[in-house]
Amino acid sequence: MDHATARATERAEGASLDEVSSGLRVWHRRAMATLDARDVRTPSGPIPTRVYLSDHGGGATLVLAPGAGASQAHPFLVAVSSAVADAGVHVVTFDFAYMAAGKKLPDRMPALLTTYTAVLEDVRERMGGAVSVGGKSMGARVAALVRAAEPELVAYVALGYPL
Repeated sequence: MDHATARATERAEGASLDEVSSGLRVWHRRAMATLDARDVRTPSGPIPTRVYLSDHGGGATLVLAPGAGASQAHPFLVAVSSAVADAGVHVVTFDFAYMAAGKKLPDRMPALLTTYTAVLEDVRERMGGAVSVGGKSMGARVAALVRAAEPELVAYVALGYPL
């Protein structure tokens, strides 16, 4: 996370950032979640992820995708991810391949599904435990298709769903 993004996140959430690096601690009014950054390999190349580790989690993880016009660093997604981690569920966010490549126009659905599935598989291997999927807007649409194809996923979370 660059300093400009950190400052924007700070203003949007009313939070302060202690470190801007791997192992970032995001401080909130009630609790804190440990944030770790990692790339996941996909057919389109490496995809950046953020892992919000709950300090009181029981092993459940939510994979949360951003909307079409935003990255995982968007203040809304950061705030939601931090709040969910504060409540006891680990959260993994990521950028779709087009966003990671600096493009504005989203990929077609098959490419979006490939990216989401690659992140999901990485989460299963790395984190274990119960896994749920979700997203904001376009990310919610992709997550719904992933959930429909994989009924063993525990839950589905939609933060705005485009019809």
